[in-house]
Amino acid sequence: MRKGITIVVSDRNPNVRELLKREMIEEGHRVRIARNAKEVLRCISHNEPVDILILDPNLPDASEVNILEKINRLTSSFTLIVHAFPYDFNQDDMAGKAFYVEKGEDSIEQLKKMIKLASNEK
Repeated sequence: MRKGITIVVSDRNPNVRELLKREMIEEGHRVRIARNAKEVLRCISHNEPVDILILDPNLPDASEVNILEKINRLTSSFTLIVHAFPYDFNQDDMAGKAFYVEKGEDSIEQLKKMIKLASNEK
């Protein structure tokens, strides 16, 4: 597995963002934080490449459909992992274009597995 991939973490909850950041850094990855949809779009459109975007689509400044439509146009350059509660995300919106990890007790371990799988494919 290639270590040190760049991950953008975006979640509406600052505690979740910091927890995911800490866990991913411990795995040896570079992490950037996006607090809202505008920051997500800025991060993935930035010159510095992004390997993986961990996204809670229920961000404070954009509707789910709006942010997912915009990201959908850019997903060929990075792997999208949607990290959300089932009632916050309709998996049909991104069928075949995103991995989905349901928020819950073991979601961090599930995210780590998805990242390992995605980074092996790159």
